[in-house]
Amino acid sequence: GEYHYRSSEGQSLWYEATGAGCGVSVAMAGEGDIMEMGGYGDDSRFVSELDPRQAAEDAVKRTALVLGGKPLPTGRYDLVLDGEAAASLIDVIGELFLASSVHKNRSFLKGRLGEQVASAALTLVDDGLLKRGLGTSPFDGEGVPRSCTRLLSSGVAEGWLYNLKYALTDGVKSTGNGSRALSGTPDVGCTNLIMEPGEGTLKDLFIRVGSGIYVTELMGFHTLNPVSGEFSLGIKGTSVSGGAPGGAVSGMTIAGNLKDAMMNIDLVGNDFRFYGSTGACSMVIRDVAASGG
Repeated sequence: GEYHYRSSEGQSLWYEATGAGCGVSVAMAGEGDIMEMGGYGDDSRFVSELDPRQAAEDAVKRTALVLGGKPLPTGRYDLVLDGEAAASLIDVIGELFLASSVHKNRSFLKGRLGEQVASAALTLVDDGLLKRGLGTSPFDGEGVPRSCTRLLSSGVAEGWLYNLKYALTDGVKSTGNGSRALSGTPDVGCTNLIMEPGEGTLKDLFIRVGSGIYVTELMGFHTLNPVSGEFSLGIKGTSVSGGAPGGAVSGMTIAGNLKDAMMNIDLVGNDFRFYGSTGACSMVIRDVAASGG
């Protein structure tokens, strides 16, 4: 499609962009009345880069993995998050760096630039200039050129994401993260959130963890308190025993504080890929409270 921007100050900008996606939903039956719903999707700038067959295979594998899942005993576990689960976590972390969240006291990172707020294993950037990125464009919703902003560097908070309003308030330049719909006033939003990959494979992470839970789905991030960091999330996945995935797990809840979870990210995998406009890879979070059977 075409995107046009015009302002009362005479600014006139436009660009063209394409986008495509495919998704597969799966309903799978097990023994008796056991049922599991799942799915998987793929997004790209171009239809030619989509792989519906692979999306279907991934949807079936992910659904079969958790079919008939049961809760593990309540306790504290090391978690191995797959890339998709990690991406959902990265999305939440990214929102803490929006200048609008900071000024509205909706981010526990307020006043902590330059401090160690996450594990040294975590580096995160917002790149509005990424080639073929789904969040890429030449300018933002206010006509400001996009840019690449480093948010976390080895766990140290480095910068906020700005639109014109909050940049003026803080006496800085906009980072080109102005976001707006056809109606309403401009806000601040992320573009392409990118987590820097580590060195180990997913199998390596299982071996390093030894025993824990492999999480393929996190549910309920809308309940997270961005001021205190408190969260309570449903999970699905498998157990990890002897350094390998085990039986299916579901019906469990993990709870804690995002401040601690960010500091307890111990390992990051090398299986980087994009989930929409968020680039992530598998990761290990140590010592998380989980309630189950």
